[in-house]
Amino acid sequence: MASFVPVSVGDYLKKFGDLLNKKYKSIKSNDLVVKATDGEGMSIETQIVSAYPKADQSPQGTVKITYKDKPTASKLEFYTDSQVKITGKAETTYFKGWKFTGSGAMIPPYLIIPKKHLSNVAFSAEYTQNKFTGKGSVVYKKAFANASPPVKAMDAVDLAGAFSFGNNGVSIGGKVGGTYADKKFAVTGWGAGANVKKGDIVFGIFSNKFEDVTTGVHYKYSKKTAVGIQTTMKKAFPKKPEEKKAFSSKSLMDIGAGVDYKFNKDTTLQGKVDIGLAMVNPVDTSAKATLEQTVSVGGVMEYALTDFNSKLQLTTICKASGADLGLKLTYGDK
Repeated sequence: MASFVPVSVGDYLKKFGDLLNKKYKSIKSNDLVVKATDGEGMSIETQIVSAYPKADQSPQGTVKITYKDKPTASKLEFYTDSQVKITGKAETTYFKGWKFTGSGAMIPPYLIIPKKHLSNVAFSAEYTQNKFTGKGSVVYKKAFANASPPVKAMDAVDLAGAFSFGNNGVSIGGKVGGTYADKKFAVTGWGAGANVKKGDIVFGIFSNKFEDVTTGVHYKYSKKTAVGIQTTMKKAFPKKPEEKKAFSSKSLMDIGAGVDYKFNKDTTLQGKVDIGLAMVNPVDTSAKATLEQTVSVGGVMEYALTDFNSKLQLTTICKASGADLGLKLTYGDK
């Protein structure tokens, strides 16, 4: 039997469950994207996002410039937006089996969010050969002191590693990460998972520190149709004072099911259902636990306007609180 190439590092459930996850994030707001390319490796992409109906916000914009060099198998990216966040990235696959990536970001102090939006410099190396994939990365993060809003100066280094190994339809993998700050090193997270592929069906399971378990299955029914389902289970405990008064613990289960159907080469329809269940255990042990549930239904229609070198996407997400509608038009290089 032929060997099975392992799944992408750190993305063990890439095919599972919510088939629309990325597209919903992409077109949740109404936006216009314009792309242009010179045909020799250089491309420019601009995006304008409407903040409507939030009247206190003005439209946001981004600009991304990309250059690809075939002789060195390299790619350069430069990105900025209307909030003056500046990022750059360079990557190359010139050396057989290796992928090297370097990046940097300069975030203005007034935009800093602890542990998220920090100025940083990062480097990663990924190696893939036959049945094995391994990846390591190091990120230096820095926050510059600022008076208003108050931002405390900070220096930290994040280290991370991951691997996956596959053979005869079975793939296993693991990842671990840690942070060095204030002259101390602490493990921030680790996880392990496995995939099993049989024909057009892929099963998977993944856990973060054995505190939660995610399982999923993806089935490519035909050339036009694919379906998937994913379930995540975990235990949650109160952290804030008001939460400690409300409950002692929660048993959470999230279920997502999706379908992807391609009518023709230009038209694709995707639909999904998300169900969230929470068994809430009260502080008073003599009281009964209560069940909370949420349901959302959504869909995306994607249509390629080939005569206009464009792509139109329409989306809707319906919840008990109301419905979100989205529209995205992409013009230019597809």
